[in-house]
Amino acid sequence: FSAIPDIACAGQSVLLSDSSLYVPTQWLWRVYSPSKSLLSTFTTQRPSMVFTMPGLYDISLVAINTLGKDSVYIPHALHV
Repeated sequence: FSAIPDIACAGQSVLLSDSSLYVPTQWLWRVYSPSKSLLSTFTTQRPSMVFTMPGLYDISLVAINTLGKDSVYIPHALHV
């Protein structure tokens, strides 16, 4: 997945974009604050969010299809 942009200014909207193979039908995004607490969750393929606090954000994604699920966790995926 990617965060677009991956370096953002406070108050700027960021789009999270899934690039999983094998046609996922469900998504679970988790965004963690710079203090590592869960900040937000999303269940759409391409959610967007406005980040107001400067820092490094960790992001995880679970993508699910008829064959099963796969997950990825990227520490410091976004720098605000």
